[in-house]
Amino acid sequence: MSDIRFETLGDYQQQLGLALAGATRRVDWFDMTMAEVGLELADRAEGLRQMLAGSALARVRLLVFEDDWFWRHGAGVAALMTTYGHVMELRVADECDRLPGEQFLLTDQVVVRRFHPDALRGVASDDARSRILCQQQFDSMWPRAQPAASGRRLYI
Repeated sequence: MSDIRFETLGDYQQQLGLALAGATRRVDWFDMTMAEVGLELADRAEGLRQMLAGSALARVRLLVFEDDWFWRHGAGVAALMTTYGHVMELRVADECDRLPGEQFLLTDQVVVRRFHPDALRGVASDDARSRILCQQQFDSMWPRAQPAASGRRLYI
């Protein structure tokens, strides 16, 4: 797979869908709010469910700046956490990591990078260097991040 560039929301969501469909063991996903990734779509939750059910080694780690949108609109994926909570985790990034920058979805084969949260430009690639750089960034933020609040939010 060569680099596939995108500049529209539809193309971005399509590349995310293709990456998730090809994931077999690992999904590391960093996004500010998950609001523009199509997480509310049924096929996102179904794709993650199939991956988690298909392998005892599968892991999903979601890292966000704010988890409000996730709990309100990502019900399908949030429901997976009740079944697969032992291999699926949502964390909220530490204050020191909350700088606007590159957001990405990293699987065991592909990385989909969005260059800046205010723009839809990005690239999907299977380039090892890109995957390693994103993995290093994710792995540096993950230990500092706090586990998301569990339970049902009432929004009173």
